[in-house]
Amino acid sequence: MAKPEVSELAVVYARDSSHSQGEQSIEGQLSNARDYAAAHGYTIVHEYVDRAKSGRTDNRAEFQQMLKDTAKRQFSVIILWKVDRFGRNREEIAINKMKCRKNGVRVEYVAETIPDSPEGVILESVLEGFAEYYSLQLSQNIRRGRAESAEKCQSLGGRHASGCAQCCFPSSRFYVLSSSLCYAQSILISHPSFPQSVSITPAR
Repeated sequence: MAKPEVSELAVVYARDSSHSQGEQSIEGQLSNARDYAAAHGYTIVHEYVDRAKSGRTDNRAEFQQMLKDTAKRQFSVIILWKVDRFGRNREEIAINKMKCRKNGVRVEYVAETIPDSPEGVILESVLEGFAEYYSLQLSQNIRRGRAESAEKCQSLGGRHASGCAQCCFPSSRFYVLSSSLCYAQSILISHPSFPQSVSITPAR
């Protein structure tokens, strides 16, 4: 059997993040990438996987290893599910894609068709911008939700604070036990981030 040419060799990169439950699973990304490779005549030589890693930074072990491996010139294509799997920071995306191009490696996407034309450059830039926008908006929404829950004294999960009891129904609010009020108040008020507009009231 003839050995595949370098131009026919490809790798797959898959990533998911801990807070984005709606995105394609790692297994789904890999399965679709294999189907894509078969349809385009590529032979997959390696699969790089980063689990529960944010795309806001390229400080991902498998991703960095993949970038280093492009210098070995043992493959010419990186297959990903979508643009946002490569990253969600436009500056890092541009830098890392330039590294790939210098080593003769191109990036292709399973679920997003980007034509090899001037229009394709614009489309890819829009998709990269949207990937960063989504991440920033998600972070903003999470911070807002946490702040609103804190103002309402609602539980965000995890262990209860010392001196507090939780009313599980219907509001899931936390109340400071009267016996621990002075202790809890002294701790909270002394913290620099404690909002001065919030008062501590013992449970009745």
